[in-house]
Amino acid sequence: MMKLLLLVIFMGTWAQTQQSEAESKTAIEDVQVKSSASKTCTLEIDNVGPATLDYMDRAMERVEKRSCSSVLVKINTPGGSLQSTRRIVELIMSSPVPFLCLIHPKGGHAGSAGAIIMQACHVNGAMEATNIGAASPVSGGGNEIPEDLRKKLFEDTRSWVEGLADYRERSKEFA
Repeated sequence: MMKLLLLVIFMGTWAQTQQSEAESKTAIEDVQVKSSASKTCTLEIDNVGPATLDYMDRAMERVEKRSCSSVLVKINTPGGSLQSTRRIVELIMSSPVPFLCLIHPKGGHAGSAGAIIMQACHVNGAMEATNIGAASPVSGGGNEIPEDLRKKLFEDTRSWVEGLADYRERSKEFA
């Protein structure tokens, strides 16, 4: 029942977001859902790193201050820092309000770190012609990772993502 309610809120929020897309954007905006008294705060992620984590922390302060009942996160990221991804996932998992995550805009991508964040979200979805990418650890500097360390990082990340999928009752195989 809770998932159905979140889906209804998500779809209403998504429809309103589409209508206002032409308007100027702010980092965090309030979206009123007409079918209820709920308020959804919207934010966008286009990279995952320490600055994104800081942005998310500040956004959560505004979510609380504005008494938002949910957070819509528009994701379009090629990937990012695994350490920052872990902290963002912790923030989402411990949030008192649901996160509704959408791969956005059309043609957008939730790669690697974005794919992991999508698994943590309470509800997730995607615009037409978007994709969700493989989450595979790579070196931030472009250097080759020694095989034993790469295997260890891969297995740790796989276990973590499967745990998120299991917690959200999603397919571990897809995750």
